Amino acid sequence: MKKMIPRHSVLCWVSAVLLLWGCASTSTPGTAEASAALAQQKDIARQWAEKLKRDSAVDAAALKIGEGKYREAASQNKGYLEAVANGIINNENIAANPAYKALAEKSEAATKDFVDFAKKTTGATVEGERSVGAAVIAGVLVESGIAIWKAHRAETLAERQAAANRLVSQNSWDDWDSLK
Repeated sequence: MKKMIPRHSVLCWVSAVLLLWGCASTSTPGTAEASAALAQQKDIARQWAEKLKRDSAVDAAALKIGEGKYREAASQNKGYLEAVANGIINNENIAANPAYKALAEKSEAATKDFVDFAKKTTGATVEGERSVGAAVIAGVLVESGIAIWKAHRAETLAERQAAANRLVSQNSWDDWDSLK
């Protein structure tokens, strides 16, 4: 009698080979764009904070206001990231949660407030902002968080916890004092 290899073993082996060769991907469509939007928003805020701190024409009072706006935006962003992370870990439907949407909108508003202040105060532009513009700041957090959350719904608890930790660590803003 011929020994048969279980079908699921063959599929697992083929999937592993395809992943190693780069022919298959574990990412869900839309997650790369969502992750990029979060990274761009973080980078634009960092660039504006550094520009404010380095601009000799910015007086101490304006710098203090900018610091406060940056810290508020960073705090709102942290709350938003934690909400997405908790949704991933607990496998909650954040798409149906109005509190999640409110956190995302507050984070976007605080970020926009900081960036608008920095633009007005310095009269400058930052690299990459023209290509992504206000779209990175306005309206992307709700959709980005949902796309990332959806990508991890079918994973085990340990995988979801690791994904949530990566999300927060990779997208948390730098502390104002660490920026030059």
